[in-house]
Amino acid sequence: MRKINLFIHPGYGKAGTTLLQNEIFSKINFTNLGKPFDKNDLKEAQYKVFVPKYDINPIYPFNVQNDLKNYIIKLENEIEKSTNSNFILSDEVIFDRINYFGDYNIYLLKEITEKLNEKYILNLKFILTIRRQSDIIAPAFAYNYHRHKKNFGSLDKFIEKIITEKNLSQIYCYDELVLKIIKIFNSDIMILPIEELSSNFDEYVKKLENYLNISLKNLNFKDKFTNKNHLIKDGEKVWNAKDLEISNTYKLVRKIHLWLKNNKLYENFHKKLGFVKKLFLPKEKRVGYIKISNHQKEILEKHFEESNKNLEKIIKINLKQFEYY
Repeated sequence: MRKINLFIHPGYGKAGTTLLQNEIFSKINFTNLGKPFDKNDLKEAQYKVFVPKYDINPIYPFNVQNDLKNYIIKLENEIEKSTNSNFILSDEVIFDRINYFGDYNIYLLKEITEKLNEKYILNLKFILTIRRQSDIIAPAFAYNYHRHKKNFGSLDKFIEKIITEKNLSQIYCYDELVLKIIKIFNSDIMILPIEELSSNFDEYVKKLENYLNISLKNLNFKDKFTNKNHLIKDGEKVWNAKDLEISNTYKLVRKIHLWLKNNKLYENFHKKLGFVKKLFLPKEKRVGYIKISNHQKEILEKHFEESNKNLEKIIKINLKQFEYY
């Protein structure tokens, strides 16, 4: 049996993921099975398995087993076509529990790796990018503003819910996700805090090199990381909140699309209508700024202190130096 190394990078977003995908994963001699996608058919197959919550018809029976089989076949085809022994699957949405079914996707991913393990000797490793909860929550709220405002109204109420509602809070408990990955996959996992990328770039790169067993010295990407998805307004850090202008026509077209989505003839026809789809897509509009107070940050830091200390013990990583507690 052929031996392959499969590195899975399932998130988090807003934690240096784009830099890894665009400046490292796409430029090293690994076969890329995720972002940035080289092939649209592989991308389509992946998002039929790891389905966005907002793309589901709530009254249509939900099952992805056939799509899962097709996705595994496509992955196997990509592996067979490659002479590489190193593969990487990066996509921050896989374990996302805001817009995707992150907990459910863990078990789908387990099924995928088990099937691959029947055909290959699979050396499976995980990379998890993280960011201080007090720093990730505000930009994440701004990024998902259109959906978050419907559920929570404001960042203040979102933070209140995080503090009081355990299910919501656990989305940002990195230790619990790491323990789940270790238990389910029995795999190595490396944690990459974005704060280390900012404060100790060379050490961050060295960790990646050792884990991937490659050299990154020919990749000049240090200046391409600015860690700036915000702006300074009146001396404060803020993030743009962008809403969507959704027309009644779009709502009608979307209902029709969801109704027809599982029809095979429509699926083939729909792929050719990309230019029509663009005509109806909601337009983005800026509606203000999102900002978080120092008091709110202190509350979040205290709330996640135990979780971060536990992660430190599990992974043997010094998070205190990056002010995780």
